[in-house]
Amino acid sequence: MFMKLDEHILRHTLSCYRCSVKLTAANICNEHFWLLIELSGVRSEKIIMSLKDYLVDGFSKKEACEKNGVSLSYFSVTLKKLSYINNISALLSEYYHGDF
Repeated sequence: MFMKLDEHILRHTLSCYRCSVKLTAANICNEHFWLLIELSGVRSEKIIMSLKDYLVDGFSKKEACEKNGVSLSYFSVTLKKLSYINNISALLSEYYHGDF
């Protein structure tokens, strides 16, 4: 039984991940950004600031990387990780109904 449930959850998660909204320039607020960073485990100040410049302040990826001295490839990998965390968090939010 657990295997079938796990497979269902995995399939649902992957299908939602594929069709979910991607994190793009200037599409999240400052508080949302810092909560994602808290969950991500990212600790490099340079990469955090470049992600903030892109996601919150609306800089282009290239501008954000140049401004903070981060390689575009490292930025892209970390952005993908943050997008994944954002999508999983959205899936988890379905299980919370204002119980706080």
